[in-house]
This record gives sequence, C-alpha cells and structure tokens, in this order.
Amino acid sequence: MNNGKFIRQIGKKGNGPGEYLIIFDFVVISDTIFISSTGKRSLIKYSVNGDFIEEFPTPGQHKMSWFSITPEKVFVSYNGLQNGKLYLFNKYLTKVDTVTIDYNAPKDSAPYMLADTYDYTFQNGGEKRFLFTNYMSDTVWYIHNCKKKIGYILNLGDKLLPEKYRYERLKGDFDRFMKVAIPYQKIKLLETPSFLFLFQKGWTEQNVNSIYVHDLAENTTLKYETSYIFDDLVGKQNLVPRYTSNNCILATINPIELKKELKNKRDYAKTGEDTPSPAWVEQINKVKEDDNQILVIMPVRNKTLKK
Repeated sequence: MNNGKFIRQIGKKGNGPGEYLIIFDFVVISDTIFISSTGKRSLIKYSVNGDFIEEFPTPGQHKMSWFSITPEKVFVSYNGLQNGKLYLFNKYLTKVDTVTIDYNAPKDSAPYMLADTYDYTFQNGGEKRFLFTNYMSDTVWYIHNCKKKIGYILNLGDKLLPEKYRYERLKGDFDRFMKVAIPYQKIKLLETPSFLFLFQKGWTEQNVNSIYVHDLAENTTLKYETSYIFDDLVGKQNLVPRYTSNNCILATINPIELKKELKNKRDYAKTGEDTPSPAWVEQINKVKEDDNQILVIMPVRNKTLKK
C-alpha cells in the first residue's frame, strides 16, 4: 500500500511451490520478503516486486511459523518457546544456535503455552537490534551474535505473573488461569530513536489498558490510560503493535475484527472522535473477512534529527 492505495500483491494463494495459504508471519529485508504459511514446513522468498524467488525447507522437525530476522541476518524461530528456547538459523536455514530465554519453562508438563493475538510477535523493538520477551519475566532481552543480553528491565513488581500461576503450571486449566491471572500485567516495548512505547495489558484482557511513552532525551515518561493511539482518520481502532522500522510503528488490524467494529460504528456511533473518516470507511469496505492482516504505519517524531 502507498498512501492507502494498493500497489501489488506478493505471490498468490495456493498450495504449490511459491504459493501460500494463510500467512503466519513475514519479514522484509531490503528488497526481499520472507513468508511463513500454514500447511508448509518452509519459508517462501519473494522480491518486493512480488516475484517468487525460491522456497527452502526448514531443517529436521523445525518450523518457522513465527519468526524474525536479526540485524545480523540471523533467522530466529519462536517454535521452541514452549520449552523456553529460541532457535537461531543462518541464511541457509541450517541450525546455528539455541538461546535459552526461560530457564523456568516447565520440564514436567506438556510443551504448550498460552498466547493471544497480542503475543503473536514476541519481538520488541525494530531494525536496529533484536529485542525479545516472553512476558514471564520483566526483562527485555536483546539477541546479538547469537547471545542473550539485557536490553531493558521493566520492574513490574507485584504486577508480574508469578511463576506458580503460569498456564503450564496449572496443567492447562484455562478457567482457573483466567481467575488467578486477573491482577497481572504484561508489557510490549517498542524502541524508536527518540521514544520508547510501552503497551500494557492484563493477562486476561483482550486489549491494551495503558500506553506509556518514554522520552529518551528528557528521561521522562507519560502514561495514557487508554487502549489506543488516537488517529482521527480511523477512529479508535484496536491495533496490535508489532515492530518499528524507519522511525515508524508498524501495527496490524485483523480483518474479521475490523468488519465487526465498522458495523458497530455504523449502528451505534455518533459524529465525533469515535467515527472514522468517510473516505477511509469507503476504502476499507473493500476488505474481506478472509483477507490477511492489514498493515498500519504510524510515523514517530524523531528528535535526534538536526534542524
């Protein structure tokens, strides 16, 4: 998309070579796009022009459903998270290393974990460095040269989910987890040159409840008790912040949730800040429920640039 106008489709849907079904995850590096798809144990590589380049399998039993790429061009797979690990691969997808993120990951229970839409990317930060958290500690790590180092400590105190209440410790008892986890919070941190954005939500909540904006130059933090970053063009849309690139926050909107929200706004909303722009509504009405995620790009003020 460019200024809201469709530019091109990358590849096409299907089950054949170079085709995808539902996209799990994707990463853009320079002029290349890597995509992981349902139904495949491989990564699909395209040019930004939309041309298929190659499809290469992941080694052994490894999957790359959810993945990222570090600034050093190392592929990071999240498929070992249930066991507290990140798997690192070089550009040929031969295994490079394993980084243990969570030494407390249960060894005596089935390898599963609870994740919601908010967790679909565990990466924090952007293209400058690879930041990561699994929300089970208040440390945000960064991965450099296949090693784990401390990026930030959030100091959640008594808002951090206790080890005894993590979903795996309750042996998958979802109802009990939803009761005991109510007071506890998790934070997603996004890093830009001038600001840190921290999105806080409860373990049992669907939406963000607070947004913190930390000014790096002033060393000050503002708290906004809201679930959205206001934009008078689209109204109060619930966005999933995923990444930062070129001093922009990248977020996504789920098409199914978008169609439902638009219907509610048409049925109940009055003129005002809750009502999206008519031009935007006309454009977004073309979205179908089975479309892939909609990418939202939000530029952030860069105070480091010289005037």
